[in-house]
Amino acid sequence: MDPERDALRIALYYALFSILWILSSDYLVALMFQPPVMVRLSVLKGSLFIILTSLLLYFLLRLYLRSLTDKERALRISEHKFRSLFMELPVGVVLMDTSGRILESNPAMGRFHDDSRDGMLIGDIHPDLEPAPDREFMVRMEGRWLRVLITRIEGGFLGIFEDLTDIKNSEEAARSPLRPTERSLQSSITASKITCR
Repeated sequence: MDPERDALRIALYYALFSILWILSSDYLVALMFQPPVMVRLSVLKGSLFIILTSLLLYFLLRLYLRSLTDKERALRISEHKFRSLFMELPVGVVLMDTSGRILESNPAMGRFHDDSRDGMLIGDIHPDLEPAPDREFMVRMEGRWLRVLITRIEGGFLGIFEDLTDIKNSEEAARSPLRPTERSLQSSITASKITCR
């Protein structure tokens, strides 16, 4: 869309139609009645009016179409940024409608599921997943620990899935050497209580 060319084309169409109308209607009047000076003045006045209104129409249309083009360009840039961010995020992202039906999911969700979940209800993925505003919780899915945040957005819900399996496994590994020590400490405390009696 070229605002300058489009505005000029519309203004020229307007001018051409208007001049043809004035010339044909005023000359028709001149043929029926015979005051030639009045007809010429009327044609001149009408033509001048058409030229001025055509210029005004051109400038107004050009401004309007430029603003539309700028908004369209900004919207395209914004959509491209959103799409890039959505597709490249390392966490799973799911867009849902108000009933919890998945409208779109990013490729990172593919790490948690083998196939696309678009079109299904969020609750079909896991029973704990329900569209409710501002819920954050942990869920175990297909052997992975996921932190899930579901929040309300305009027109539905946004779900964010972050894989915390490695962190959970590290915590378990760090706790496991402590368990025998805790047991032996517990046994010695119990034994000392018995001896004290």
